[in-house]
Amino acid sequence: MKRKEKRYGPYVIKPGTRYHANDFLNLRKEIFGTWGEYAEQKFEWMFEKNPYIDYTPLVIVEYKGEMVGARGYFALRMSYNNEKYIGLQSGSLMIDPSHRGKGLFKKMNEVGIDNFGNESTVFFSFPGNAAQGGYLKYGWSAVSNPVYFRLLSINNPPDMSILDQLCANMSSVIGNLSINNLINHLRNGNHYQVKDYDIPPISTLESLYNKEIPEGLHAARDREFYSWRLQDPTENFTVHMASSNSEETGALITSKYNDSILIRDVLPFDIKNSCFSVLVQQAIKSYPESKYIRIWAPSSFNKSKLLKSGFTPSKIVPFKIISKKIVTKQHQNDSLSTKTLTDSKNWDLHLIERDY
Repeated sequence: MKRKEKRYGPYVIKPGTRYHANDFLNLRKEIFGTWGEYAEQKFEWMFEKNPYIDYTPLVIVEYKGEMVGARGYFALRMSYNNEKYIGLQSGSLMIDPSHRGKGLFKKMNEVGIDNFGNESTVFFSFPGNAAQGGYLKYGWSAVSNPVYFRLLSINNPPDMSILDQLCANMSSVIGNLSINNLINHLRNGNHYQVKDYDIPPISTLESLYNKEIPEGLHAARDREFYSWRLQDPTENFTVHMASSNSEETGALITSKYNDSILIRDVLPFDIKNSCFSVLVQQAIKSYPESKYIRIWAPSSFNKSKLLKSGFTPSKIVPFKIISKKIVTKQHQNDSLSTKTLTDSKNWDLHLIERDY
């Protein structure tokens, strides 16, 4: 398929290819300074070895033959009510400072949708506040983001001002759940055996996902997904697996982010409370230097199991990181309606779907 480009004053906005990798990475290093020594491997993994598309999902801006802007798309096979779509998550949005304020944000959006969108494509992103305003201005819709929950690590607690604030709010968060309730809840998980894997058991993860496939929009988890997703060269994932009576009953996939443990995936989606609590404790043991553990809870995820495992809604705990809204765009021929895409109840995303 011939790709379409746009000329906009002195600029050319067009789809990128693998031959633009060096310029893209140089611009990304200048703007974000991330990916470091793994930059080339990350580009290849995200854009060239993605199993769901047969093109390089980049939009670039050239000025006098030099790349001055770009955005990449993190492609996933999405499932909604067992129907499959291609999700294109916009990220790595960057414009050289000397070329900002010239309408390039809008033009890159248009070129991306015109070239990569069709009736089975869902565009979405998790922008910061500044970029979010730009998306909304140009016809994207905001969706309420699933709430982060955090659990304080006993090994490395935060400063007392945060702890005092947390304690002051605990009664409004967990109601009648006492410390004894929490201890008893953890005690009920003693019949589980838990093991950590650095090399993920792909077939077992797929089987656990298939036990309870959510209806909401999410990345379809199969062998292809886990074989590719867990190879991200900038991440070190750990799979925590629980079994009972020689049968695997649940799993968490975690990674480290600064001083926090991120719960990237929970399997199955309707995991038992006791199994979830045991796996959370295993994750904490696996990262003893961490201060917090965080989870992005999908709309269908039973929040009571988080509360029973000692988590607290981020809107109550005074942490600096605030959940960002999802922004989404319906392609003109998209079979998913705008009403569907803008209803937060129709999204079932964990952190495994995020492009970091």
